[in-house]
Amino acid sequence: MKCSFGLLMISLVITPLATAECRLGSEQQPARLALALPAQLQLPAAAGIGQVLFSKQVNGPSLKVSCSQPAPLREGWLHAPGAGNAQPGLLSTSIAGISVRLRPLPGERSGLTWPMNERMLPAGEHRFDSGYELALIKTGPISAGELRLPAVAAEAYAGSQLIQRLGLTPAVISVGVQQPTCHLEGSSRDTQVNLSVQSWSRFRGLGSQSAAVDFELRLRCQPSTNGRSVQVLAQFEDASGGGATDHLQLAGESSAAGLGVRLMRSDGGLLQLGTTRHNLARVRSGDDFVRIGLRAAYVQIAQSVRPGVARARATVLLSYE
Repeated sequence: MKCSFGLLMISLVITPLATAECRLGSEQQPARLALALPAQLQLPAAAGIGQVLFSKQVNGPSLKVSCSQPAPLREGWLHAPGAGNAQPGLLSTSIAGISVRLRPLPGERSGLTWPMNERMLPAGEHRFDSGYELALIKTGPISAGELRLPAVAAEAYAGSQLIQRLGLTPAVISVGVQQPTCHLEGSSRDTQVNLSVQSWSRFRGLGSQSAAVDFELRLRCQPSTNGRSVQVLAQFEDASGGGATDHLQLAGESSAAGLGVRLMRSDGGLLQLGTTRHNLARVRSGDDFVRIGLRAAYVQIAQSVRPGVARARATVLLSYE
């Protein structure tokens, strides 16, 4: 038996696929943007959910990009600043309740994502207006702490061509929370206390006092959302020029004499006038309305009392700690 063998030779020719090339315009360079952030921020604890706590933007040059074929346009955060996406277009940060949104400019475009978002860019010439807006947005109860953001925050590429890059300085921001403050509400700004008609027989000597009349100061407050409370301190002064005493002098239009007016806490504790700051109330987490109960009474300050109209005025200065 005779066998014959042949040799079959196969040639494989591999032709590289055409790649999409995107290039910047003549003499143009990628936009390298730097957004200067404050080293410290004071943010309001009473801000509503979804409210912008801080925002700042940076604008760069207009760039031209030419692509020979359709190419992927990739843009987004390089690193996640926190645990991940809090909501679409919002990324969590190192402080609970504060999310960050990074939005390309111009226009009302949605916030960038992490990982990067990708879409196809048609072949041809394209214009890019470089720039970003960074916003901090409240997404829950906030507290003080260090807000850490990536030093190189975001990039945009057309194919392999870098279009723009954003840097943040400083990368660590010290965040404080503004504690609640209060203001006197409505009629409490000009409180009228009627001590009523008194029987002059009640005043039998120095220090004798009429029946006390209750009144209150009503405060409208920005509530705390970080679990801390704030003391309301009050400093009372005699609007008629009296000094640091335990009573108000009668105003000039009074016809009575020998009397003064004492201000007291609701439990009867005497309120010293002048520079003394009295701790009157505590604004607790979630409080937005506070009532401060007080009392007033006539007091005899001279050996004898002359009947007549007796009026006195006080001013109150509130502070918070």
